[in-house]
Amino acid sequence: MNEVIGTILEAEAEAAKILELAAAESKSAIAEGEATAEKIEKDAAAKLSRERDRVLAEAEKRAEAAYDKLLDEGRKKASMLKKSCEGKTNAAAEEILGRVFG
Repeated sequence: MNEVIGTILEAEAEAAKILELAAAESKSAIAEGEATAEKIEKDAAAKLSRERDRVLAEAEKRAEAAYDKLLDEGRKKASMLKKSCEGKTNAAAEEILGRVFG
């Protein structure tokens, strides 16, 4: 009978050790998982930030090119309008003076 009780006590002690070891391994696995998740989150945030900066830089370049094109077109139109009015300015001024002073 003492042998049976001794075997049972040994089995209980062994089971307690196994539970302790499992709990320690579980805590270690959880800590490792949390650390990995944190690293993945930081890496993803950094990658997203770099991608955002790249996309913004591209958009800025496209916007500047579009602005430069519109500005150039506007200057060309203004120059053409100015040239088309060059010969008409004196005639228009004389007509106005004639109307005013008769």
